[in-house]
Amino acid sequence: MGILRGDRLLLITFATVALAVLVFIWFKAKSSSIWFWIGWGLLTGGTVGNLLDRLIYGYVTDMLQISGYPAIFNVADIGIRLGVILMLIGYWRLSDIRSVRRGHELERGVTTDVVNNKTSSQLNQ
Repeated sequence: MGILRGDRLLLITFATVALAVLVFIWFKAKSSSIWFWIGWGLLTGGTVGNLLDRLIYGYVTDMLQISGYPAIFNVADIGIRLGVILMLIGYWRLSDIRSVRRGHELERGVTTDVVNNKTSSQLNQ
């Protein structure tokens, strides 16, 4: 018994909006982190899996239960949770890399235009 089990239309709408956001991220995100994109794939796959189950069968079948863990879940749920975690790790690691680069640039006296992603020497040309 999942949450909101009687609100099929609400869950379909939510999953469709989430999928639209994920497609938007696909076209707009400029992340070079492999973790971000693996997470994106897992999150998208889990969202599509649960959405298809809801559209085809009218419900999602939860079949996995871990002893001591209160919830019952399915493979798509694992993809969604793991995907979010990996996307956050990828975003966090990329932010750390950028801040380290920015620190090195400041030490060398080079500044970066964040909007155009160009250094001060490139902007002066």
